[in-house]
Amino acid sequence: MDKKVKQLIDKIAAADRIVIITHHNPDGDAIGTSLAMAELIRAHFGKLPPCIHSGTLPSNLNWLPNRAEWFKSTDTIADDFIPDLAIMIDTSGGNTGAESMAIFNRARDSVKIDHHQISPDIANLNFHKIVNSTAQVLLEIAKDAGWKISPLAATYLYTAISTDTGRFAWADDSSAFTAAAECIDLGANAREIDEAINVSNRDNIVENAKIIINAEFLYDGKLAISLVPFADYQKLDGKGGHAMDWLREIDTVEYVAILKESEPGIVHASLRSRRLPVHTIAASLGGGGHVNAAAARLETDLDTAKEMILAAFKEVL
Repeated sequence: MDKKVKQLIDKIAAADRIVIITHHNPDGDAIGTSLAMAELIRAHFGKLPPCIHSGTLPSNLNWLPNRAEWFKSTDTIADDFIPDLAIMIDTSGGNTGAESMAIFNRARDSVKIDHHQISPDIANLNFHKIVNSTAQVLLEIAKDAGWKISPLAATYLYTAISTDTGRFAWADDSSAFTAAAECIDLGANAREIDEAINVSNRDNIVENAKIIINAEFLYDGKLAISLVPFADYQKLDGKGGHAMDWLREIDTVEYVAILKESEPGIVHASLRSRRLPVHTIAASLGGGGHVNAAAARLETDLDTAKEMILAAFKEVL
C-alpha cells in the first residue's frame, strides 16, 4: 500500500467531523467523485460526510442516487463549524469558491485529490495526477487501499469520468476508457448513465440558445464571448456547457468565454478552447482548471469582467 494512501486511511479513521469540498458550480467529475468519496467513507468507516459546494448544480445529474441528500450548499453550513478533516475534490484551489474555501481553511486537517495540470499542494496531504478526471485518481486510491467498490460507487465514478471527458470525446489517452471499463465491471450501467446525463430542462436550453445569439466574435472570429446577466443566470443550469460546446463547433472559433453574473458584483468566467490552453488565462485571473476548460471568479460587474477577459486574451491573440 502506498504511504500516502495509508495516511489518508488514518486521517479518515481519526476524524469525527468530515466534509468533502468541491469547486464552485460543480460539474460531473466534481459531483460524481465527491459522492463516490462519501460512499467509500460510509461503507468502510461508518461515517457519512456531507459534500459541500457553492453555486449551482446541473440538473442533468439530479438522478444520481443520494445527490439531493448528500450534496449541501455552503449556505447550510454554520459559520463556526470546524471540520476535523476537509477533503477537497476536483479543485485546483483557484476554482474552489470563497465560501467553500473558508470551510476548508477552518478544518483541523486536510486532504486534496485532483487531476488538473496546475494544482498547487494546499492541503496537508495531496494526491495529484494529471489524468482525464479526478475520478480516475480516486479509483486508484480506492484499489490501493483495498476498499470494496460497490456498484453505487462505480456508478458515481463512471458518471464522473464520462462527463469530464465529454462522453470520452476529449479523452487524452486510453486511461479514461480503462477506468470506465473497470467501473462497468464493478456494476455501473454505462448505457443507462449515458442516457441519463444527456438531458436538460427547457429553460436551460433556451438560455444556452440566448448565449449563442448574444455572442460576439472577435479577433477574426477566433474568440467567441457572451455575457449572462443575473436575471438570465437564474435560469441557467450550471456553466452554459451546451452553448460553449456549440460555439466551439464554429469553424473559426478557437476560444470561448462565457461571463455569468451569478450575483451582483460576482462574475464567473467559463473558458473553453479547441486545442490551445486556457488554464493559464484563468490562472492569470485567479482561477484554474483544465488545459482546454477552465474558470475564474471575478469580483466585479459584467462590463468590467469583459474588459478583464479581453485584456487577458489580447496577450494570446
